[in-house]
Amino acid sequence: TAMVKDQFPRTAKMNPATAAERGIKDGDLVYVYNDRGCTKVPAELTQQMLPGFVSLEHGAWYRKDEREKTHTIYLRNRVTGIWETREVPVDIGGADNLLTDDDNMLDSVFACQTLAAQTGPCEVSKVHPKDVR
Repeated sequence: TAMVKDQFPRTAKMNPATAAERGIKDGDLVYVYNDRGCTKVPAELTQQMLPGFVSLEHGAWYRKDEREKTHTIYLRNRVTGIWETREVPVDIGGADNLLTDDDNMLDSVFACQTLAAQTGPCEVSKVHPKDVR
């Protein structure tokens, strides 16, 4: 497993124009986040990505970073249906599943999560989401 991780590092692939808007250079560590979770991986700039999009490859394992600030996520309680907040560690493994909804029946915005290509809105920043202004 370690050898595979070395050969295929997890990156956030993005268009150079999108990266430039955010002051991101190739190889910079970036936070990819939304109200579901947050992962921190190196940026990989490529013309293969359309401007405004970011891609995380599927299959990474979650690894929490104890040194990072936590990230606030929003979850719908499956019993009461009420939205709740929770503080969770930032992932440094590149786990894309953190950014998608696992209960698409309740949240139509993320209904496309059931497709082979999991999608959902997110933001990318060089600074921790709690420090973004």
